[in-house]
Amino acid sequence: MLPIPKIELPKGRELVVFSIDMISVIVGLTLVVYPFLSGMYFGSSLMTYHTAMGLLIAALAFLRGNLPVGSAWVEIVIFACGAFVAATPWFWHLTWNSNAMAGYIGAGAAVMIASVLSAILTPKAATA
Repeated sequence: MLPIPKIELPKGRELVVFSIDMISVIVGLTLVVYPFLSGMYFGSSLMTYHTAMGLLIAALAFLRGNLPVGSAWVEIVIFACGAFVAATPWFWHLTWNSNAMAGYIGAGAAVMIASVLSAILTPKAATA
């Protein structure tokens, strides 16, 4: 069995990676809370979508933030979830609503940018 190399980030870099991933956690939790605050009725497909995507983004980003030298492959899944959130207005035919367009595209872009920055700041040896 091959030994697993122990890689440690400098404390400052670890804090930066954690902070960037917490941005994705906040966006994910915002996606979860938004349907409850906007008055969507329970059981609607859009509320289910919000809750599922928000919890998936928040859970993965929280895991990634607490394991800053862990696998960066999680960033690919977080980026894909951000792309789905950014494309939500086209999935749900909400292109007529400029507020929905701005909110979804902004949230998706924030998640995608945070995942790319987090992946860049993680050392290459830690991505294996």
